Amino acid sequence: MSKILTGTITYILLTLIIGFTWNFGLFKETYFSYASSVYREAPLMQFGLIAVIMEGVALSFIFSKFYKTLIFIGLTGFCIAAFFLSPYFDFINDENISFSNPIQLAAFYPLDNEGLTSNSIVMTISGARAVDYGLIS
Repeated sequence: MSKILTGTITYILLTLIIGFTWNFGLFKETYFSYASSVYREAPLMQFGLIAVIMEGVALSFIFSKFYKTLIFIGLTGFCIAAFFLSPYFDFINDENISFSNPIQLAAFYPLDNEGLTSNSIVMTISGARAVDYGLIS
């Protein structure tokens, strides 16, 4: 019960701080321009507060029962999103990228002059050196 109460109070405080800053600080003029025909001088705060309290209780209860599953789902979703939104995935997913076999290119650009054998792996911080060797075009 104390976990649900603590979670609810934390949710209420954070939501009110973020909500007041967002609605009455950053975008006050924008919201008032949208609602100019139905604007009331004193907003009905009790309805919003009741909704925030109900959301806080519901979310705290759900999180207290299923927190391990929710954390796992959240971290999995974060990792998947981070992978697919990374520049490396864009590089791999680019259709204009082609990889070349360094052994076939050895006649054109002799890699053994650099001390590389047929089992060597070329690793670079940037792709510029791999492009110089003709490994990536």
